[in-house]
Amino acid sequence: MKLGLCSSNSVGRRTILALLALAVFLPVVEVNQADAGIFSDTITIRYRMTVVVDTPEGVKTGTAVREAGAYSEMRILPQQGGTHYNVTEGEAIPIDLGKRGFLFSAITPEKEARTVVQNLRNATYGEKVTVDPSTALFIQFQNINDPLSAREVCTPESCSAIAKSYPKGHEPRMATFEDAYGPGVSVKEVTVEISTDDVTRGIEKLIPWLPQKLKTQGTLTADNPRKKPFSDPTGLYLGGDAFVIGRSFK
Repeated sequence: MKLGLCSSNSVGRRTILALLALAVFLPVVEVNQADAGIFSDTITIRYRMTVVVDTPEGVKTGTAVREAGAYSEMRILPQQGGTHYNVTEGEAIPIDLGKRGFLFSAITPEKEARTVVQNLRNATYGEKVTVDPSTALFIQFQNINDPLSAREVCTPESCSAIAKSYPKGHEPRMATFEDAYGPGVSVKEVTVEISTDDVTRGIEKLIPWLPQKLKTQGTLTADNPRKKPFSDPTGLYLGGDAFVIGRSFK
């Protein structure tokens, strides 16, 4: 029995024709590396964020070590692609204002991570970078034992802009720094720097109700998490990731 053999030219022609025929039915996949990057383009940064607050009694400071990361996604579908940012581990920063109480610099996962990665990606150890205070979300608990006493604290300009972005009567609960803590209180600066320290832990010592709240459905400021987990009288709809990311409580 003889086996039929094809010449190399015949094989080459058939392969080319097959590939051309297949190309008719396959969608074109666009990979814009400049815009979307590739899956392997990932970065994780451990950093220290420090919040400095001016008060009539002097400068008050709060600081915490967190981790943030970013990864780029290949563009296969129109809604895909681009770089994604997120804080992966950390907790809110408490700033002790003495007799005035605590101010908390809550986590803004995507916004903060973007700021950190863009500012520290090429930074050297020991280099402090001043960032826009709006990177943080400032929260006051008028009663530290009551999550429903939460309100956002902002400059008059920021409070006004936030209010205008909501329908009248549906604005989140807010107060200016002066209304919340008294005249002469304001955020002086917010800085970030690369850190090799352990990620800060212990926020539950100041907010004892936090571990239990994180175990229930809904927002931290939900008034009835069992029956109405997303009913929030503060209008802030604070998720657990505003105060703790990357750890759980027993």
